[in-house]
Amino acid sequence: MEYMAHEATAVFVAAWSAAALWSLVCLASGRVAWERWLAVAASPPAIVVACATLAAFVYHAWTWFRIMPLTLPAIEIGGHRVQAGAIVLGGLLLATATNVGLAAILLEAMR
Repeated sequence: MEYMAHEATAVFVAAWSAAALWSLVCLASGRVAWERWLAVAASPPAIVVACATLAAFVYHAWTWFRIMPLTLPAIEIGGHRVQAGAIVLGGLLLATATNVGLAAILLEAMR
């Protein structure tokens, strides 16, 4: 069941990717198209969908990082095998740092 729930969240990932690409098309199409996109994105239904998508993304990422230790070859540092929890935590921290960095760059670019 958990595997199927993980795979089902990929639908949200694909839909969000399509929406992001469409937003770029609107941005490239000019001010009117971009402002229409912003109006749609700020509507209550779009905000609900965005929140559900964020929840799906978090679950998708969490389950992906939980299976990482099972899919990676054994990692040894200093003759000791890296524990599964360290691999999961490392992946989550790296993903979080990458997303925070990207958000900072985008926020700075929007100023």
